[in-house]
Amino acid sequence: AKNAEYIIFDKTWQGTKPQQRILQETTNSIAEFGPIAVRKVNSKHRFKKELMSHPDLQDVSAWNLIGEARHDARQGTLLVSVDAPAVQVVSVSPGRHYMNSAVARCGVSKTQGRLQVNWLSAKKKLIRPEIQVFECSDNWELHEMEAAAPPNAVYAAVYASSHTKDFLEFKNISFRE
Repeated sequence: AKNAEYIIFDKTWQGTKPQQRILQETTNSIAEFGPIAVRKVNSKHRFKKELMSHPDLQDVSAWNLIGEARHDARQGTLLVSVDAPAVQVVSVSPGRHYMNSAVARCGVSKTQGRLQVNWLSAKKKLIRPEIQVFECSDNWELHEMEAAAPPNAVYAAVYASSHTKDFLEFKNISFRE
């Protein structure tokens, strides 16, 4: 089924070896109830459609850079902080799950970064924010947050930001359905 998140099946199923291998490689076991198994589809197989314009940050024309947020076109990076974030707004479907991911590293000093999505109504009024904080390092690291759009969400404001006044560097920001 399209956009399936879970698979429920009878463990006595005698599928072909390739079918069984695909099931093992594309899902993770969640629970078993006697002969019934529940497996969750891996996120890399669920979130395929990119909603961001230029997630590689080579072009930031779709982004709103606030305050002292800066784009380095040569490096394809954003330098941002909690007071100087970058924001891009995309259309979403109520109730659908999304994967927000970013590749980031410390800019000037050790700090915390965050993945942030503000769910917005049709009139672009804030419904609620969704934030996941992470520790940054000197190396580029991938950070991910799965989030579900509220029932009345029509847009998502996706942020590139640190969680403090210290600046953080991003080289990729993705928002996939």
